[in-house]
Amino acid sequence: MENIKVRVFDKYINKFIEHRQKDKTIKKCFGFTSRKEMILLQDQFLFLLYTGVNDKNGTEIYDGDVVWDGKNKYIVSRYLSGYILDKAKKVAYQPNNTIWLSDYYYCVEVIDSTYTNPELLEA
Repeated sequence: MENIKVRVFDKYINKFIEHRQKDKTIKKCFGFTSRKEMILLQDQFLFLLYTGVNDKNGTEIYDGDVVWDGKNKYIVSRYLSGYILDKAKKVAYQPNNTIWLSDYYYCVEVIDSTYTNPELLEA
């Protein structure tokens, strides 16, 4: 079975958990002893999945990343069985204008994550 890569974001301290602490956090979250404990842990942590592709600079792209193609900023979002690039300042979802990450990943570069740097979506 293939390993699943994740980044763990702690909403309480508003930053990603260091790699060496990540395994402990994942075990803690999935080794919960009660339903109440599970709910508390889910409120604290976000698990962001690796999309399986890297940007044009070789940086891994994760769900929730903000990427740039030289002209527009996009948010990487899970949709159906893949990932799409949502325009950062979009009024409404337009299914005919969907950009699939799998078709476009080699043209973009990761700027940051929507969780650590939400102001990137404003400009």
